[in-house]
Amino acid sequence: MHSVISYKVSVLQGGYPIKNISAQMGGYAHLNHGWVKIMEQTDKGNLTLFTYSGGTKNFDQIFFNPTIEPISVTKYIDIIGNDWIAHLSLIVNQFSEVPIPTTIILLVSG
Repeated sequence: MHSVISYKVSVLQGGYPIKNISAQMGGYAHLNHGWVKIMEQTDKGNLTLFTYSGGTKNFDQIFFNPTIEPISVTKYIDIIGNDWIAHLSLIVNQFSEVPIPTTIILLVSG
C-alpha cells in the first residue's frame, strides 16, 4: 500500500511561532520481510520512520528557527506485505510553539 497525504500547518493570528516538528508511529508490526516506512517532507526538513527486519525507528523530530509562516507537509506512507505481514495503526505529528516572553511589572505601594 502506498499513500500520500499533504497539508499545511499555520499559526493562528496571535499564536506563537512554531519551533519544531515531530512524528511518531504506533500500532505497527511486521513479520518475515514485511515493512512499514513513513517519510515526511516539510519546508523545514524531513522526518523518517520505519520498521522492518533490520530495525525500527518510531520517532523523529527536527528543530528550526521559530516561524509564523505556514509549513507544508507531504507524508509518504508505504506498507509492504505481499505474502508477508505488515501493519500500521497510528501516525502522530506534533508542532511545538515558542511562547513569547512577557514583561511582569510589580507595583509596590508603601
